[in-house]
Amino acid sequence: MSTLFSVIHPFTVHLPIAFFTLGFFSLCYWLFRGLTSGIFDNRIRDVGHLATQLGIVFLVVAALAGLHDALLGPQHLFLVLGLRRWFAVKGTLVVLTFITYATFLRLSRRRRKYLQEDGRLLLGCLVTQTLGYLFVVVIMVIGTMLAYHPDFLLGRGG
Repeated sequence: MSTLFSVIHPFTVHLPIAFFTLGFFSLCYWLFRGLTSGIFDNRIRDVGHLATQLGIVFLVVAALAGLHDALLGPQHLFLVLGLRRWFAVKGTLVVLTFITYATFLRLSRRRRKYLQEDGRLLLGCLVTQTLGYLFVVVIMVIGTMLAYHPDFLLGRGG
């Protein structure tokens, strides 16, 4: 692995996780603080919205880096027949994550200022944000297993 890629790769993989985590917890904090105090600070929600947008951008970059690792990485993991299904699962989850967060951004743009006044829209935003974050966690676990414990995924222990 080249030195440049060994420096860039951790950023491409960890930035979407960081941005989606920031977006998820910002929305949770915005809602909790708003419900307890009665004051919904839209600046907090805007931070979560921006973090989700950046997370989507870096999700695409991370998917490309993961594809590079699978095909051209030192272990050539994609060539291992038993691991191909895990790459398919991970790829499917990446697409679902992209669709889920794009839906969140579309829903949250409908009411930029007073999202809390539309309960159905707010619930849709919360559900998509939570579902997207669960997808991110599962992608992270599968990616870690592919990178560090591929034998476990092949059923040979680890």
